[in-house]
Amino acid sequence: MKKEINKILIIRFSSLGDIMLTEPIPRLLRELYPMAEIHYLTKRAFAPIVANFKSIDKILFWEYKAKLIKSLRADNYDLTVDLHDKINSCLVKKLTAARQTVTYKKQHLRRLLMTKKILKEPIYSTLNLYLSVFRQIKQQKYIYEKLPLLKKYQLLSKNITDIALPAELFPKLVLEKQLSKYIIDTFEEFNISHKKTLIGIFPGASFDSKQYPASYLSNFINNIPATWNCQFVLLGSHADKFVCTEIRKNCMQKPIDMSGFFELDKLIEFMSHLHGVISNDSGPMHLAAALGKPQIAIFGSTHTSLGFRPLNKKAQILEQNLRCQPCTLHGRKECPKRHFRCMKTINSKELTLAFKELLEEEILCN
Repeated sequence: MKKEINKILIIRFSSLGDIMLTEPIPRLLRELYPMAEIHYLTKRAFAPIVANFKSIDKILFWEYKAKLIKSLRADNYDLTVDLHDKINSCLVKKLTAARQTVTYKKQHLRRLLMTKKILKEPIYSTLNLYLSVFRQIKQQKYIYEKLPLLKKYQLLSKNITDIALPAELFPKLVLEKQLSKYIIDTFEEFNISHKKTLIGIFPGASFDSKQYPASYLSNFINNIPATWNCQFVLLGSHADKFVCTEIRKNCMQKPIDMSGFFELDKLIEFMSHLHGVISNDSGPMHLAAALGKPQIAIFGSTHTSLGFRPLNKKAQILEQNLRCQPCTLHGRKECPKRHFRCMKTINSKELTLAFKELLEEEILCN
């Protein structure tokens, strides 16, 4: 049976967090078909994430479409796994002409009905939905024999009830426990002390309704006693520079603003040296989880019930359970009810208490 699957194509174009959550899929496929060649098709911007998946043999880019189409046809894939389920990914499936094609059940309608308060049953994780592809692959008996974990946790049909298959990143320098010259130079450039407990804060989000108020983060940083020996670093893209500036100007002990400084591959490397991470529901939240970092994830208009929780035993989640939550699947420009209670009722003192617990239980004990 193993010989029937010699070449596999996985498709997921975007975005950062979604791609990160796909990592267990090639890992399981590698266990099922150890001799198979596994390719991953994505946008070039997200290639640094996939490059840290240890089960991927080749990364393909969603660009130069004519050349890509020719290449896809020539590769003779035995199995194409669509983890995006959009028009473009469906087109690619057709073009590969693979003997088997499977598509994950994204349950968009179910999630939409949850935001409309018509359905209430939560989705534990998007990973559960990605795992639905294994139910569609032929040779189910072989799959169960090779991967009893799938049967044990009933991942093919039910929600995960514990963290059985968290996504993982495998940066080479992290595995070797080395500091690259780039990281050493970066620490020196920003005067970061190795004697401090280094905490990364990602204050940005793709939409305003997913963003914890900047003033609350400033108050939180001001609440942390100097005796806790913490050095806070503000991180994110160039788009997050404004909110990082707002946070920093209202802090008595100034955090280091490194927003917009890192390309994605260097950000992953830098994050591997953090002692902890605080973020909104965002791509960096999933990066922190995959790196196994102690973390606090703050949810607003989106909610863990939609399946976006960080899969990390070291994660603390701060969220309310208001009747109006979740109001959106991916975020909004503003709160539709104009009160933004989902974020505003998580005050800086609550964040401080959560951080104290994280510091004592997950950071200082290691």
